[in-house]
Amino acid sequence: SQFTTIGAKHGKAAIIGGNVYFEILACIVENVIVGNNVTIGAGAILVKKDVPHNVTVASCPARVVSYKTLGRFIHNSYMIEKER
Repeated sequence: SQFTTIGAKHGKAAIIGGNVYFEILACIVENVIVGNNVTIGAGAILVKKDVPHNVTVASCPARVVSYKTLGRFIHNSYMIEKER
C-alpha cells in the first residue's frame, strides 16, 4: 500500500514471508522476520518483534490482534501459485 516503509538504520533489513499484505503507512524497521500469510494494519510499526505466521498485526508498536483473519485482504495469490 501507499507510504509503506521497509528498511534498516543499522544493518540488516527485515525478512518478509510470502502472502503478506501491508496497509497504508506500515513501517518495518531493522532486523525482524515477518511470517507467511500476514496482514499488517495501517500505521503499524514493527521494530524489534518478529511476526509469526498466519496473523494480523496492528498498532504502534505492532502487536498481534487476530489469529482468525489472516491475510484477509489477499485475494489474488496467483504469483505464489505459479511458483508451485
